Amino acid sequence: MFILLTNDDGIYSLGINTLYELLILEHRVTIIAPESEMSASSHSISLHSPLRVRKIDDAHYAVNGTPTDCVNLALFHILRETPDLIISGINMGPNLGTDVTYSGTVAAALEGAILGIKSIAVSCIDYKVKNLTGHAKFIGYFIKCVMRSDSLFRGTFININMPAHVKGPPYNFAITRLSSRRYDKVIEKRTDPRGREYFWIAGEPMNTDNGQGTDVYAINQGKISITPIRVDITDKSKINVLRRWTRGLKS
Repeated sequence: MFILLTNDDGIYSLGINTLYELLILEHRVTIIAPESEMSASSHSISLHSPLRVRKIDDAHYAVNGTPTDCVNLALFHILRETPDLIISGINMGPNLGTDVTYSGTVAAALEGAILGIKSIAVSCIDYKVKNLTGHAKFIGYFIKCVMRSDSLFRGTFININMPAHVKGPPYNFAITRLSSRRYDKVIEKRTDPRGREYFWIAGEPMNTDNGQGTDVYAINQGKISITPIRVDITDKSKINVLRRWTRGLKS
C-alpha cells in the first residue's frame, strides 16, 4: 500500500517520524509535511504567498505552508501516483469534539477526503509523551482492519485520539461521536513594556456534551477514540424547516 503522511506539527516532529518508521516495514510511505509547526491552521490554504517545496530525500518533502497545502502539493505536483491512504499525524495534543474545526491535523484528512482519498487524522492527547511506538502500532493494526472497506470512507474520514499510553493487541477503544467543546476566558489581555495592550487567545475547555458515546468520554475512560466525520456538514434535517420559515422571502 502507498501511504502519504502529513501533519501540522512539522516534518521533524516525533509523531510523524515514529509512524513513518513503523509503516515503512510493510508499506511504501512518503512524508510531505510543513517545514515548521502549523498548529490551529485549520483548513487554510496559502493564497497570498508563494509555496516552496524542499526535497530532503525521495521520501521526505518539507513545505512552507499549511497541512492543506501539503496535501494539494502532494496530489497535484509531487507524487507520481495517487496514495491509497493519507494519514495526518501523529499529532501531539488532542483533537477532540468541536475543536476539530481549528485543527490543521484534521484539516489535512478532510482535504484528502474531499479529493476522494481514504484519510485518517491521528492524535495523542498528551503533549509530553516521549515514545509513540505503541500508538503507531495501533494505527498499523487499524488500517489493516478498515482499508478493505470503500463504503466506510465514502464522503467520510476518520479522526482518532489516543491516550498517553497505548497497549495491545487487544486494544481498548470506542467508536464515538464528537463532543461539544467551548472555552472559558478565551482572551487574555496583557501589557507590553511600552504600556501597549496585546492579547493571547487561550482559555479553558468546557465540555458541554461529554457524555457516554463521545470522544471525550472515551478518552476520560482511558480508551482510544475513533470518530467518523462527514465531509458534507449540511444539516439535512433542517432543510424543510428552513424552507417553511423562508417562504415569505420569495417574490
